[in-house]
Order: sequence, then C-alpha cells, then structure tokens
Amino acid sequence: MTSNPATGRHRPETRFGRRAAPAPLASLEEVERAHVQLVLARSSTFEEAAELLGINLTTLWRMRKRWGLG
Repeated sequence: MTSNPATGRHRPETRFGRRAAPAPLASLEEVERAHVQLVLARSSTFEEAAELLGINLTTLWRMRKRWGLG
C-alpha cells in the first residue's frame, strides 16, 4: 500500500504496485431502468408496480415504451 501525501490515507495497489482502475459507474437512467425492471418483475400488475415506484401509471407506461420493456 502506498500513502496519499495529500490525505495520508492508504491506497490499494495491484500486485505490480499500480492502483486498479475503478469500475465505470452506471448512468442515472441505467440505474432507474434496472430498478423499474426489477419492480416490474416482482409485481403482479402494472398498477402495483407504479404504486411501489411511487409514480403514476401513465409515467410507468411511458418509461416502458421508451425503454422497450414488456
């Protein structure tokens, strides 16, 4: 481990002494889509999914149409 002079904190290293590149972060839309898909899969109706998501049924319909979800 090496120390960051600015903060004094230790940074993890790979076995060759270099820091591993951070994993790319998902966009907010990607996270939202994944969450909506999960709620849709676990809900028995679209009305239930919309209620669990805290959104209007029409909004859920538009999201499904935009993302091509069934």
